[in-house]
Amino acid sequence: MDIDKELFLWSVIADRRDLALLFWSRAKNKISAALIATLLYKKHARNEKDSSYKKSADEFENLAVQILDKFYQADSQTCTKAIIRRIPAWGNVTWLDLAIAADAKQFIARRAVQDLLNNIWFGYIDQRTSHKKIIFSTLMIWYSGFLLYNKELVQSIDKAVFLDEQTKKLNSTENQTSDNKWIVYKKRPGLYQYLINITRFMHTPYIKYLYNLYFHMIFLLLFSYLILCDFLPLYGFPIDICTSAKDSKDRKDNVADKNDNQPSINTSLIGNRYNASTSGSYESQRRKRPSGIEFVLVIWIFTLVCEEIRQLFATEAQSKRNAIIAYFKVFWNKLDVLAVVLFFIGFTLRFIPTVECFCAARVVLSIDLTVWFMRTLDLFAAVKRLGPKLVMIGEMVNDLRFFMIMLIVFILAFGVSSYSLIHGIQKLSWHLLRDIINHAYWRIFGDLNTLETFSTNYKANGYAAFILLVGYMAVVSILLVNLLIAMFSNTFTNLQVDTDRIWKFQQYTLVCEYLSRPSLPPPLIIFSHVWRLTLCIAAKYFKLNFFQEQYRRHLNRTDYKISLDEKKAIAIELAEDTFGDDVYYDFLKIAYNRYELDFRFMSKSDLYLMAHIIDPKNVISLTLSDERQTPDQIQLFLSHFRIDQFIRLRSLTLFNIENEDLNEFQKHIMQYPLTTFSISTPDFCEGNSGALLSSIISHKSLRKLEFKGDGWILNDIQWPISCRLEHVIICCQCNWNTVYSILGHLPQLRTLILKDVCGNRFDETIIIQSSQLTSLLLNNSSDITMDNIESLLSFLPKLTHFRLIGQTSITDPLLFDGSRWENFIEMKLPLLNKFEFWLTSDAFDEVDRTTVESLIAPFRTSFWLDTKHWLVKCDGEYDEYDRRFYLYSIPIFQDNFHYSDQRSTIVDFKLNTGVNNITIIHNAHELSLDLSHMMTPSIGHK
Repeated sequence: MDIDKELFLWSVIADRRDLALLFWSRAKNKISAALIATLLYKKHARNEKDSSYKKSADEFENLAVQILDKFYQADSQTCTKAIIRRIPAWGNVTWLDLAIAADAKQFIARRAVQDLLNNIWFGYIDQRTSHKKIIFSTLMIWYSGFLLYNKELVQSIDKAVFLDEQTKKLNSTENQTSDNKWIVYKKRPGLYQYLINITRFMHTPYIKYLYNLYFHMIFLLLFSYLILCDFLPLYGFPIDICTSAKDSKDRKDNVADKNDNQPSINTSLIGNRYNASTSGSYESQRRKRPSGIEFVLVIWIFTLVCEEIRQLFATEAQSKRNAIIAYFKVFWNKLDVLAVVLFFIGFTLRFIPTVECFCAARVVLSIDLTVWFMRTLDLFAAVKRLGPKLVMIGEMVNDLRFFMIMLIVFILAFGVSSYSLIHGIQKLSWHLLRDIINHAYWRIFGDLNTLETFSTNYKANGYAAFILLVGYMAVVSILLVNLLIAMFSNTFTNLQVDTDRIWKFQQYTLVCEYLSRPSLPPPLIIFSHVWRLTLCIAAKYFKLNFFQEQYRRHLNRTDYKISLDEKKAIAIELAEDTFGDDVYYDFLKIAYNRYELDFRFMSKSDLYLMAHIIDPKNVISLTLSDERQTPDQIQLFLSHFRIDQFIRLRSLTLFNIENEDLNEFQKHIMQYPLTTFSISTPDFCEGNSGALLSSIISHKSLRKLEFKGDGWILNDIQWPISCRLEHVIICCQCNWNTVYSILGHLPQLRTLILKDVCGNRFDETIIIQSSQLTSLLLNNSSDITMDNIESLLSFLPKLTHFRLIGQTSITDPLLFDGSRWENFIEMKLPLLNKFEFWLTSDAFDEVDRTTVESLIAPFRTSFWLDTKHWLVKCDGEYDEYDRRFYLYSIPIFQDNFHYSDQRSTIVDFKLNTGVNNITIIHNAHELSLDLSHMMTPSIGHK
């Protein structure tokens, strides 16, 4: 058992990323391990919808790519062999198999893999042979025997220097003269070699592709001729019954004119059933049977069906059901099935002796011809100049699909209304919808002929139609059309960088498809299928050695994978480990050579030194301060560093920054991959700080914002809807309107922390549409009310954590009502599982009969103790002037905890549970006890 491999797999599955990297560096077959990690992390990313998994997958894929590039630079031919080498430690898979399974487009797009695919694509043909010679050879087969051919499918060089060096490290004593060739074909003389060359030529994927292209063009020409000139009825009804009335009338008029002017010619052509344009009797022609072209097309498509069935059964899957699912995942396979089904439907309909069925057959076959023409696009995928464009077209079709939904709404909105105003009441029919669409759709492209129908109509309906047309043309022709252009431009821009990579990835599918195809194209492909069926039957039922060997070779003719002897395999693995170690150390230097700079505790000389020894490109966190201890530090920093060089900055903290300095940062901050931004401003900040912050928080990668400073700046911030903030901390006084505005404008907000909320009124017109907030922490002043809390929390049904702090005395007694909290949480906050609070209240006179027992009693229900398991404690402090009560959840969550001062004494406390050995204080960093003034009995009781 390979312990390092097993630990590596465990760390990847358990999402222990640091350990995964460590065990990867210790394991063998580093490229295979990296690609498997890429596969697993991408699967996690799809299932969990977590971008962090995608980042880990990209990291491991990048490691594999770097090792591959180093290997290829050292020895390109050996590297090419290694890509298709079976690896026993990983189940005899190859690097290429793992890259395809992991959807590693970056790996597939590397030159090493592309060279391999080119080798397979051209087969044994020497790639130095010009394309003109190859194309000429496809037309003149005899010439292909004279082309230059390689001795092996994947080339190696005469002297594999790097592999030899690795073999020497293993103290290999083998003779290098014969081992440099892994798959060697002895040179055969004369005619036999000539025939072998032709056979290799016909089995080349590129040649198969060319022949399929030629015959597909012939197929389209025959099909087009059938539809245009030779699709005649089998029964006695006019052939032009399926054409438009206008076309039929024009043709009859044309025939009549020719009858008047050329009677002798017309008479001579009466018997010619193929001349529909010059003979009136042609319209009554019919056949006893379909034409020869139709039978040729039927046979042709039947052979295509056989090939599709072969591809279906050749699909590698755990079950036939999975094979069918995998087959139909390919768009072109769906198109093939649709085209075949439409053809046979049309061919069947033409035998039914009714006019409607004949017309339906013509319609179905015409649509089918359109599908076959579209199928030609797949053949263009092999062309480097056209293939990437097909990728863009595919993505733009998705844009167009959603655009058409909007366009249909406007077409129907204008079409129905204006058509009713112009034409009045119409008889209901299916043709009415077509008339409405014709009335509205073609106007987009400038067809305004129907404008004449109401251009002189000055009645109410004419003016209404005119206004509708003006609005429709403004929205559709100007707004929507330009929106579509903008969508296409955006798609083009986003794909321009990755299009070539995507196309290169798709090349693998193309190479594999034509590698596995029979040598002959449809319809001649039927002979290949018959030969394969004959071999299969003879091998399985007659069990003759000759047929079994031929059938085995027939099945393995498309296998490009190789198995190496142990010493060569060890040499490749040794090279892979050597390059892997180099890549790993480089990765460590890049990944861990990151700086988090905090200048708050640095002198000016330290800052000057940092400017000379720190590369800004490696800084990921930066903290600057203009507070009293470090005055003018930000200006000094700007004078020694260029802000635009911090290209990897993810966290930026600015203390007491002035408006001018903030403006300087704002100019470049949008270029950072910034995720966290913290800022504190002076107490009296002037200028356009609100506008600058509005621009900063619109950063597409920003996820966390912390603000401390002048609360009036918050009122000037325009919170953009496109903002993707998930965590917001406000450490200054703000009102309820600000809280509602934040929740209403940040749809992706998850955590909101407010250190000082004041005011009991808010603008009820602010609407929170759909909040995703799960954690809310409020530090409130004395004027907070239960109504305020309930109004806010009613908009937060997904809340799981709520903290409420009231350090000063709260005037609303309803906040101490455990029953009201219980009812509200059950109705409005079903997901709440963590409720922390600290509430303070004063009783100033003897009329107030509040006691510790009366406050804690509502919190002793099963809801608090059994359902939620929330513990609550109440303390009472009495002196000669007043009484004070503290109601809080347990454990105490505050960072600092101050017991009573000298004037008060804790005389009573109660828990909502009988268990007394529970943790009271949790995570407190500071505890103050004034023991000198506390009453001794109370201390002992406490």
